[in-house]
Amino acid sequence: MRIITRLTALVAALALAVPATSCSIAHADTVGTAPTRVLAGASTGLSFPTGVTRGPGGEWYVVNNATSTVTVYAADANGNAAPIRTLGGASTGISTPYDADVDANGYLYVANYGTSSITVFAPGANGNVAPVKTIQGASTGLSRPLGIAVLADGSVAVANYSGNSIERFGPTASGNVAPTVVLAGAATGLSSPAGLAFAPGGRLYVVNAGAADVTVYEQLVNGNAAPVRTIGGLASSLGQSYALTVDSAENVYVSSYSGAKLVVFDAGANGNATPRRVLTAGSSQLGGPWGVWVGADRSVTVANFTGNAINTYAPLVPLPVVTAPSSVRSLAVAGRARAKKRTIAWAAPASTGGAPVLRYDVVVKKGAKVVRTAHLASSRRSYVLRTKRLGKGRYKALVRAVNTKGAGAYAVKGFRVRK
Repeated sequence: MRIITRLTALVAALALAVPATSCSIAHADTVGTAPTRVLAGASTGLSFPTGVTRGPGGEWYVVNNATSTVTVYAADANGNAAPIRTLGGASTGISTPYDADVDANGYLYVANYGTSSITVFAPGANGNVAPVKTIQGASTGLSRPLGIAVLADGSVAVANYSGNSIERFGPTASGNVAPTVVLAGAATGLSSPAGLAFAPGGRLYVVNAGAADVTVYEQLVNGNAAPVRTIGGLASSLGQSYALTVDSAENVYVSSYSGAKLVVFDAGANGNATPRRVLTAGSSQLGGPWGVWVGADRSVTVANFTGNAINTYAPLVPLPVVTAPSSVRSLAVAGRARAKKRTIAWAAPASTGGAPVLRYDVVVKKGAKVVRTAHLASSRRSYVLRTKRLGKGRYKALVRAVNTKGAGAYAVKGFRVRK
């Protein structure tokens, strides 16, 4: 098939460009864990899958490079399960796709390598239907895009494989429009960028197929901006790699097509870093891994190009154990004893317990009697206590932090009210 020939040429060309030393196995924690779920078989419609992602309802979207289709599966699809929807055909404009993403409202964005375009489909789109909009034309600067990501504000970013650039288009972009941001130039370190991912804070990660490395940028900015970090080298165990993602803690997951492995780096990894984990061989059933997706529980799902399957694995980097926060610090009650207002102030706990603080509980007691309570947002660090209705005497201010696991111990500070 023409599409398979084109893909074979792409892989072969990159094999020549990748430094030979980059394919060596580093001394990492290498595992051959078996998948917990395998979607494969004639009924699935999978045909050399290169991209995988999930929609807002939990449904799975898979990009099939060989047939220029996107197949959609139920959240619990397993085995030889048929898709619930299939997008494909001349009207769709989907052409040699490698990646796709879905926004919070269910709109599907497809990066089309074959026509250097982005096609966008309405939620629930099925069959040979036209996209609701297409970004394409000379002004777009699109040049064989591979990776794609939709940002929280509705803008869309793509890795321009042939253009050696990362482009971003605004939420309303359609037609032959110029991108709002173009990251390009010698200083960027971009070399046939194939996949991209954004961390929750906006940090950008790019896997460069031409250099067998990962470049990291604080934000996607316009111009010839240098990366703040570059992961690559002999110890990194990266070979021909076309896709990556990051989890909530910014551990980096890179699928290495040539080595049939998934390479995981610790957050903050830089330079010739040894991976934290390498999933390969054994019972992993990896075969030409391409697209990779990580869930909130850190389960990992991989699109196996040559294996013609979608495999899901238990977390390679377990979630940290969450505990209740420690006590708040530096609790103090400001103001004179006869003042009409007293300010109770504190500093955040030294440890949040591995989860964000959700709120602060404030209690004021006189002896064993509770005379005032308040539940404050996590951004608050003070509470104004009006003393008009408080009798004179000794009081205690108690403050604690609360996260998803529970409440930390109260910090206590005594104070006096005079009339």
